[in-house]
Amino acid sequence: MNARHASDTGALQAGFVAGIVGALERAGVRHAVLSPGYRNAPLALALRRSPTIRSEVVVDERTAAFVALGAARETSAPVVLCCTSGSAPAHWLPAVVEARRARVPLVLLTADRPYELSRVGAPQAVEQRGLFSAHVVYEDELRVEPELDQDVPRLAEPWAVRLAVALAHAADGPVHLDVPLRKPLFAPAPEDVARHPVRVVPARPRLDPAAVALVRDAAARARRPVIVHGPEVGPRAAAQGDAVTALARALGWPLVSDVLASSRGRGDVGPTDLLLGDAAARRLLAPDYALVVGGAPTSRHVAAWLADSRATVHTVAPSLEWLDPSLRAGALLVGPVADLVAAVGAAPADFAGPLDARWGPLWERVVAEAVAAAEAARADVAAGSWDGGVVARALANWPGASVLLGNSLPVRDADALVAGGGGRRLVGNRGANGIDGTVATAWGAAWATGEPWLVVLGDVSARHDLGSLLALPAWLPLCVVVVDNGGGRIFDALPVRGADEFDDVFLTPSALDLRAVAAAAGLAAARTTDTAGLDAALAGAWEAKRATVVEAVVDPAVCGAVRARVGAAVKDVARGALGVDGGAP
Repeated sequence: MNARHASDTGALQAGFVAGIVGALERAGVRHAVLSPGYRNAPLALALRRSPTIRSEVVVDERTAAFVALGAARETSAPVVLCCTSGSAPAHWLPAVVEARRARVPLVLLTADRPYELSRVGAPQAVEQRGLFSAHVVYEDELRVEPELDQDVPRLAEPWAVRLAVALAHAADGPVHLDVPLRKPLFAPAPEDVARHPVRVVPARPRLDPAAVALVRDAAARARRPVIVHGPEVGPRAAAQGDAVTALARALGWPLVSDVLASSRGRGDVGPTDLLLGDAAARRLLAPDYALVVGGAPTSRHVAAWLADSRATVHTVAPSLEWLDPSLRAGALLVGPVADLVAAVGAAPADFAGPLDARWGPLWERVVAEAVAAAEAARADVAAGSWDGGVVARALANWPGASVLLGNSLPVRDADALVAGGGGRRLVGNRGANGIDGTVATAWGAAWATGEPWLVVLGDVSARHDLGSLLALPAWLPLCVVVVDNGGGRIFDALPVRGADEFDDVFLTPSALDLRAVAAAAGLAAARTTDTAGLDAALAGAWEAKRATVVEAVVDPAVCGAVRARVGAAVKDVARGALGVDGGAP
């Protein structure tokens, strides 16, 4: 390529990239996470120089993707993720899978080699088109060809960018734009790039009158109806709690809320994981109609209760995506729950059915007695010792409003032992339910909101996120509590516990010193083996408002004894309370 042609290519490409970023700006994108590389240098520089897009630079692509996920979920808007070509975007896959399942909007912007370097053994040239096909709602290639002699102002309006952002908004999911770029990769951007304002107003589904009629007809026949609010799906899901709570109150139905549902502790019947762990309790509390909102329940016992019931089940979802792993739903109702609240408010008599008068009070009494029995049993077993109730204690003693719970045992401990969020917002990566990316997701949430966040995760999850811990900015208002129970203790409750090779394969203790890891990263750190130490560490992290790692070491034997005793106590009190009423109402 001669010097003049190279210069023309650089200028044309600079204008094209400026047009891409301009389209992102006009479509309402306000946050971007960048991983540095030379092939994506034009994109990264244009994003960094944007007057309206705030960018965070994260070296590790896997960490960067989860940072973008956390930021997008908290801001309820698409966040750009930008990296270089080759194997770099492959590190995004776990976060992209989570984003697709959890309905979080991301704009995946990958730089690529030009077509003449494809399939000829060129370095960092892999097939990036279609890399995420199974997990994105839209994908396209944005390519500028010098030989087409296209002028810069016309290229400043790449329609595919605005379409992609609109689809990310509307579908609440990731989109992928692959951008092949030629050398020279750095050239001044033209001054005449068009920047006229464009507003994207995404369409939102409304609940069809036929869906409202299905609920009305089912309610008119139901004697033992319930509303089940699962983990919330989508970036705007936090507002769903108000609508679900209002609907339960308007109908007078028991509300069973997941630990990651924003209705938890706001009029629901309370934690039901331990209660419904008993097969007899599941039978005696079986509904005849269930209206399910959100994703699959965190509690396997709640899921089994629904699956085993003979109830008519209707699922309310924000989009045409079947959310029914129990395979019990007879109808998918697409639209916001608020539409049902409005319908009930407009004609409450139409939704009044032959409710059994004992149904609601029975739920309230049984759950209250079960929670009291659980607390008494827990205190009895662990009196004077560190029982591993780290999650419950951390939630009780964290002054902030936002908490991210890691998968595996932390979210399950919270579901079983925490009555409500105490005014806190509890979230988790329950799209694909993976244990990876937890720290990075919380990083993105704290970065995007500027608010202090608490994240509680297990020791195995922390080892998956060592790269994120090492890269964590010291100024970030994030407290990371790691529950160290010797690794892999969730498998204690599964049938594989009986295998002769259990200890060798499934228990994965580590000698890793997380305080040393934190020190290497310039983070504050603490290690505790008792409740007083945990309380002091949480207080210190809150006061400092800087990144802090707290390692809470627990005895897995004591934890197992507590869970066994609590489970037995709840089973006994539930059966007793239900027996007083003579069985199911």
